Amino acid sequence: MNQKYVFILSVVLIFLLMELSYVGYPTLYKITDDKITSLFLKSHSRQEASKHVAIVDIDARSIKEIGQWPFSRDIISKALINLKNAGAGVIGFDIVFSNPDRLSPHSIAKQLNLKEDYPNYDLLFAQTLQETPVILGYYFDMSNDVHSLAPKRLANISLENSPNLDTFNEAKSLVDNIDILKNAAYSSGHFNLTNITSGVVDSAPLLIKYKGELYPSLALEMIRISLAEQTIKVHNSELGVLGVSLNEIAIATNTHAEIKLNFRGPAFSYPYIPFYDILTNNFDPKEVEGKFILIGTSDIGLNDLVTTIYDPAMPGVEVHATTIDNILNQDFYHTPLDSYSYGIFLIFFSSIVLALFLYFTPPSLSIFIFASFIAIVGYFNYYLIFSEHIIIGFSAVFITLFLSTGVFALLSYYFENIQRKKIFNKLSSKVSVDVANELLKYNQDILNIKKREVTVLFSDIRGFTQLSEEIKDPEKLIKVLNMYMSPMVDSITEFNGTIDKFIGDAIMAYWNAPLKIKNHADLAVQSALRQLEQLNKLNMRLEKEFNIVLQIGIGINSGEAIVGEMGSTGRSDYTIIGDTVNLASRVESLTKNYKCALIITEQTKELLSKEYDIIKLDTLKVKGKVEETTIYTINKLL
Repeated sequence: MNQKYVFILSVVLIFLLMELSYVGYPTLYKITDDKITSLFLKSHSRQEASKHVAIVDIDARSIKEIGQWPFSRDIISKALINLKNAGAGVIGFDIVFSNPDRLSPHSIAKQLNLKEDYPNYDLLFAQTLQETPVILGYYFDMSNDVHSLAPKRLANISLENSPNLDTFNEAKSLVDNIDILKNAAYSSGHFNLTNITSGVVDSAPLLIKYKGELYPSLALEMIRISLAEQTIKVHNSELGVLGVSLNEIAIATNTHAEIKLNFRGPAFSYPYIPFYDILTNNFDPKEVEGKFILIGTSDIGLNDLVTTIYDPAMPGVEVHATTIDNILNQDFYHTPLDSYSYGIFLIFFSSIVLALFLYFTPPSLSIFIFASFIAIVGYFNYYLIFSEHIIIGFSAVFITLFLSTGVFALLSYYFENIQRKKIFNKLSSKVSVDVANELLKYNQDILNIKKREVTVLFSDIRGFTQLSEEIKDPEKLIKVLNMYMSPMVDSITEFNGTIDKFIGDAIMAYWNAPLKIKNHADLAVQSALRQLEQLNKLNMRLEKEFNIVLQIGIGINSGEAIVGEMGSTGRSDYTIIGDTVNLASRVESLTKNYKCALIITEQTKELLSKEYDIIKLDTLKVKGKVEETTIYTINKLL
């Protein structure tokens, strides 16, 4: 198949393969995409954490001072009142109170069947919730389908443009707070993290679908309450979610209503205040005044640690702090609905455009072109992340770059080998093995037609027709001819000559093509002298075996000629043509008239650099030539 069409077909197949896998099977690249994104994020300087967010930490010290977790809810109530009195803005729990307080006197009395009226800490906690700016947290189970009631939702969810909910993350069941607390709290929000495929938390779902309704995250609900905004607008489409907005705050999301988190660093990037210090009022009110307060835990034993790109064990509560921080500062990342259009364009750029550059530029620039495309794609990814805060999958693009370059290199190597074999096959019978191997370093261009100064040699056996009649046995004649041709050909290739053709008993050869050779006229003359030496040796054998003696004539001429591959399709050959060739042939025939074995022209003599025993023969007009030509014979190299 034609090389050009193979390249085109290969590039188109790579393009289609990568486009189909990118669009149809995006999960194939998810883990690699995350690693590439993490690499870029880690290479960039991180922003300082917001001063408007603080974490009340149920840490190891607090547990040691107060007693084992869970704390009794009168203790939690007291801590909430202290936060309220210190001027805390909005308080969110990264904790779900899914069971009644087992440490409540009311609960213990009930277990002991005591009839007296004992304090009910759940009721006390509920009363505190009514008096404090608290948003409770709950957890959606995304896989286990267990019957559960819908959580409390205060916000009005407004679907703009389309009622389609198919692309939202959908929960199967719910782990919620007990009714007395749920009903007392002003509002609540889920503290789920996005379904994790790589084991690294990098996203936060702002809305989750449950039983056909949408429910906001704890972070989103805390921001909504702080803005005194009733409605969460969901900018939706038939293809998926575009984003959500709260009054003036627009939050671009991916199609699942998730944002990519812009972490400020490893764990404890935000202020952590021990819960015990809040309980004992041993803190500066300025640490919580007017701030978003999240109550969670950093204690390893409570098993709320997650892996992020900066930390293998970050408290889960800090993820929600990051979500609030990112939304307030509008510096979160997102994957837009039209991210596929970016990817499709980049895959086109990394396959079709790259292939065009590779095809139309010298192979020596391939590495540079590949590196340039890697740099362009890498910079574009950097620009999208840090200027536009857009994160899209780039692993398919990088794979396309490597695949396109690799296939191009393999095909180039394959076709280059074919071309080299073609050159070798065409010329190996014309030149020495060393020259043939040297030709393998060149491409097809070496066979192209061009003008070149060459030295041409014709040799012929004198009286071959008469000899053929004397040797009546054809096999004997062929044997004699082969015995003659072998040393003559060796004498030509020994001096880097190229055999053009055999014309019966005649030989045509030339120098300085296809490879350029210095002193080509000298080499041709030395080859002719060597042929005459070999003929003398051969004649001794021929006289002994066949009682015959061969005589030859050699003519040499130098000048410009047309060299290259000539002929019809499938029947071409590398050869030379022109007046220089014709004159060499005419000069060879003159050896009969001047009774000498070797004649060279003046053009060849002028190119000789070595000293020879040269004798001028004549100046004459050769048949077919208008200008006179001076001819010489050479006896030996001095």
